[in-house]
Amino acid sequence: MKSIILKTISIVSMALIGIVILFASGCTTMEDGPMEAPMDEMAYNTWTINGKAYPDTEPLRVRLGDTVRVRFMNISNGVHPMHLHGHDFKVVAVDGWPVVNPQLRNTVTVAPGEILDIEFVADNPGIWAFHCHELHHADQGMITVVLYEGFSLPSTSQIAEMIQSEKRELQAVNPLIPRTLLKAQETNTVKWSGQTRTYTFTAQPKQWEIRKGKVTEAFAFNGTVPGPEIRVNIGNSVRVTVVNNLSEPTSIHWHGINRIEWKHDGVAPLTQAVIPPGGSHVYPFFVDRAGSFMYHPHFLPNEASQVDKGMYGPIIVEPRKKSYTKEYTMMLGGWIVK
Repeated sequence: MKSIILKTISIVSMALIGIVILFASGCTTMEDGPMEAPMDEMAYNTWTINGKAYPDTEPLRVRLGDTVRVRFMNISNGVHPMHLHGHDFKVVAVDGWPVVNPQLRNTVTVAPGEILDIEFVADNPGIWAFHCHELHHADQGMITVVLYEGFSLPSTSQIAEMIQSEKRELQAVNPLIPRTLLKAQETNTVKWSGQTRTYTFTAQPKQWEIRKGKVTEAFAFNGTVPGPEIRVNIGNSVRVTVVNNLSEPTSIHWHGINRIEWKHDGVAPLTQAVIPPGGSHVYPFFVDRAGSFMYHPHFLPNEASQVDKGMYGPIIVEPRKKSYTKEYTMMLGGWIVK
């Protein structure tokens, strides 16, 4: 009988309470004077996991084949949509009560005072970000990584060499067949269709009319907000070249896409080198299930400001059989319009 390894990880926050506490937000202390209660969420400038802010958060160390349980305990007054890269998970308990028939997902919202237990199978070796998807919270510290045995967090110089190595490998083999696809075939029942869809997205500033007569600065892919739609079929491979014509670095994450190598997951400078102004990066991945996904910047610590300027777009993987006759995509965004 095959044994199942179960790992349990408690993610706690706020050093005030001390035993098992998950999301600690903010660094306001009594040295700053008496603290008014309740304190507005926006007054915090640091968000933590177990009392530490990235890059000093402790990685979640796993081995291939582990079944991992993570307990989220939100002691802060913020709402935290926690997002795991490279994997899907199930919410198995809420406030100590088991969940019946939990569904797979990659993001779950943890409300103030709420306790959620999730479980995922460690089946995708690499280094994967795990963070609050209120991206201002991630930029301000609420991010850690799932770190597989045999992997170590790369230094800046190692990331740069890693990217150069990837470029050499892409030139040495059929550029339309990413290694991600070849690896996916080893464990996936979905086979490559033989088709690769290629895209080029150019990020650049643009004056965007957000409502009639009201123009604001946007960061747009190919001159539009949202950016171009990626629409593919199950079994397709995808190759996206991102060109950065901004005046600041960026990187792009493929939200919900798991059949991608961690080196192309887009979390700079954690798992890839930034795309500098005037630079570009090729992102290859494979789609093995129908669904709605998205892409957006993931450059720490400026991802929130870039997303807030419209730098995102949809990924639609067509179902083999449609249950609907019409469809619409609505990307919900927040802007600071002066």
